[in-house]
Amino acid sequence: MPPHPFEVDAGYLESHLDALIDVTFRDIQSQFLLMPHGPNFMEFATFQDAYEVLKQETGSFERFDDETVWKAMRRNGLVFVVIRTILGVSPPEWAELAQTERKVDIPQNVARQLDTRCRREATYFSTPLF
Repeated sequence: MPPHPFEVDAGYLESHLDALIDVTFRDIQSQFLLMPHGPNFMEFATFQDAYEVLKQETGSFERFDDETVWKAMRRNGLVFVVIRTILGVSPPEWAELAQTERKVDIPQNVARQLDTRCRREATYFSTPLF
């Protein structure tokens, strides 16, 4: 296997540029394909299924409104996590956004619990609260 570009001098880099580009792209690709594992992580296929539910209900995100999003979350509670992930926020950041944008006080531990429940129970939003 060729060395990485940061391991060589300028002369080697210039004479082996194509091979070093291949090494770099292999490194980048493998990093994107590695998924973290553990009790709080889900399989990619599970996440992808929820993403597809959101995509279907919103007409490929053309009708992204309260009604279509709630419908998607009732079909699969994990849609909540998909939306949070698309926005790039953690559960505590989500709670902070609720406070700053909507003036709704959601403690960070409650935001984490909601996130966990949505990951564990696909029917979380389809069950009446009362």
